[in-house]
Amino acid sequence: MLSLAGHDKDKLYVVLKEEGTYALLADGKTKTLKEPKKKNLKHLKETEMYVELSKYNPLYDAHIQKELKGLLK
Repeated sequence: MLSLAGHDKDKLYVVLKEEGTYALLADGKTKTLKEPKKKNLKHLKETEMYVELSKYNPLYDAHIQKELKGLLK
């Protein structure tokens, strides 16, 4: 997802979970699996870029960083 508003505008995140009108997001650096960012869905834009995180067991922040970096190439 792409952030549309706030100080993190235009930043890509991985959606970890949706809770009603909010999403829990991680980028593996500042917003980690242990402390994800909670953001209103109306401030996010869905992109056509997807990452497959289920191949990682267990999942670490470094895996999220690797996948997001791969999307930007």
